[in-house]
Amino acid sequence: MGKVKPSESYLFKPPWTFRRGFVEHLFATADTLVEHGAALAEQYPIRSLAIDKLTAESAKALSVQPWMQFIDSLSTGSPAAPLRVLLSSERLRPKHLRISVKGSSLRSLLELPALSELRTLVVDVPDDRAAAATALAVAAPTTLERLRFESRPNPWGSATGQRTQAAKDAGVALAQMLGSGRLGRLRSLALDVLDAATVEALADYAELDELTVKALPDSIGPALISKVLPHLRSLRLDWVGAETGKAFALAQAPRLEDLALKRWISPPDENRFDLQPLDLRHLHAPALRRLQLTNCGFDTEVIDGLHALAPPRLAALSLETIVRKRGVSIALGAIGGRCGRESACPRSS
Repeated sequence: MGKVKPSESYLFKPPWTFRRGFVEHLFATADTLVEHGAALAEQYPIRSLAIDKLTAESAKALSVQPWMQFIDSLSTGSPAAPLRVLLSSERLRPKHLRISVKGSSLRSLLELPALSELRTLVVDVPDDRAAAATALAVAAPTTLERLRFESRPNPWGSATGQRTQAAKDAGVALAQMLGSGRLGRLRSLALDVLDAATVEALADYAELDELTVKALPDSIGPALISKVLPHLRSLRLDWVGAETGKAFALAQAPRLEDLALKRWISPPDENRFDLQPLDLRHLHAPALRRLQLTNCGFDTEVIDGLHALAPPRLAALSLETIVRKRGVSIALGAIGGRCGRESACPRSS
């Protein structure tokens, strides 16, 4: 590897990743890649890059490198201007892209020929989610199969849970994005928040396999469970409220293989510790293979219900809670033994 070292942004990550014994992925600054990239590409089958400190000058130098034609995965947090220079290369045609750009800049990037065959897009939007969603609605590559759409500010609008006009506009734009017809090949979707219009649009995506939602308003949860869950293979919710939990009681999920539900407990004061248990005893999920519940509350009745729920194909079970009650550890151990792979005991506060 010689002089290649991780940049400051990747200080706690390895500067390279091996696959099948060969270096395939590099974390490096743009200047490092300009200087050493060609030599490294001659020695190793490099297919993936995470580029830091990209400037217009270094982007132009990289764009003419012959070895860039072999890169199919690209990740960078650099601004849109130098990124546009890099993606204007006739050689670079990434299939997987991770970027962090302003919502107003996203459309001009998506319209570049270099992204015409993009299959995976992870985009972090620091400001205008509505503009970014609109850009995806009109310019997203029709080849897109996996989309992860995130924003750094509170996507719901405010700390008190009141939706701002910007958050409402973003919800409308997300629904328009899903209804645009450009995402017909979409199989995996990760969003920071959903609203009613977005759930209605998702109900028409019968081919969608995987859905991840960071913040699910409790009033929207039942609609999601009844309209979208039946055709999913994987569902991960990082914010499960009481109404959403109740909706799981009679949910139909014939294709579901992976279910992960989490409740955030903040601040950790004593009156938040005694959670209403999430009862999954009547969830119809015969294909379920992996179940992960975090801070969902447990009592012996619910644990008995999990024994009844566990389908024959269940291979991995992970349960964590800040609530410790007598007899729960023993019951969890019994479920883990039945699954044959993984067991977990409650986490004490």
